[in-house]
Amino acid sequence: MSLPAHFHVDRAVNALKWPAAFGSMLVLMPAFATLVEAVKPFWLNHNRGIAFLAGAALFALPVLLRRRIPSLGFWATFEHEMTHILFALLTLHPVRSIQATDGNGGVMSYSGSGNWLVTISPYFFPTVPLVAGIIAMLLPSSLRPFGIAAVGFSLAWHLAATLRETHPGQTDLQKVGFPFALAFLPGITLLCLGFVLALAYRGAYGPEWFWLRLSSNFAKALPW
Repeated sequence: MSLPAHFHVDRAVNALKWPAAFGSMLVLMPAFATLVEAVKPFWLNHNRGIAFLAGAALFALPVLLRRRIPSLGFWATFEHEMTHILFALLTLHPVRSIQATDGNGGVMSYSGSGNWLVTISPYFFPTVPLVAGIIAMLLPSSLRPFGIAAVGFSLAWHLAATLRETHPGQTDLQKVGFPFALAFLPGITLLCLGFVLALAYRGAYGPEWFWLRLSSNFAKALPW
C-alpha cells in the first residue's frame, strides 16, 4: 500500500525547517528595506495614505483610548485556525474539522502527522490582510481607497491578534521550538507584510515590484 501524498510532503517540509530559518534570517534586513519602500508611497499619495490610516485608526483608536488591546474574540481565533487549515491544504493534508470559540481558543484537525509550516503559519501569514489586498487590487481606481482602508484595518487587527497569541504558553510555538520561532518569524513576517502592502497599493503589478525590490535589496546586503 502506497503512502499518502502528505507523508512525502511532510518529510520534505520538515527537512527544510532549519534551512528555512536560516533563509529567513538572511532576508531580514532586505525584507525590512523592502517593507519601508512598500510603505513610502502611501505617504506620497495623500488619498491612499489617508485611507490606510483611517482603516487602521478604526481599530487602533479604541486600543489607544483603553490603553490595552481588546479581546479579539471569535474572529481572531477563526482566522488563526483558518490559516492552519490553509497551510494544511497547501501541504496536501485532508482537513477533518475546525472549532473556534470566543475566549476559549480553537482547534483544527487533519489527516497525517503534519509539519512545522502548518503549526507556525498563523504567526507570520496575514490571511485576512492578504484577502483585503487582493480585493483592493481588483477594485477600480475610484474605489481603491476603500480597499486600502480595509487593508489598513485588517493589518492592525492581524498584528494585534498575533501579538496576543505570541507568548511562551502558546502550544504551537512550544511545538516548533522557541529558538526556531525566533530565527524564522521576524524575516518571514516582514516579507508577508511588505507583499500585502505592495499588492494593495500597486495592484496586479505589486507582486512583481515586490520581488524585484527584494532581490535588489538582498543583492545590496551581500558582502561581496
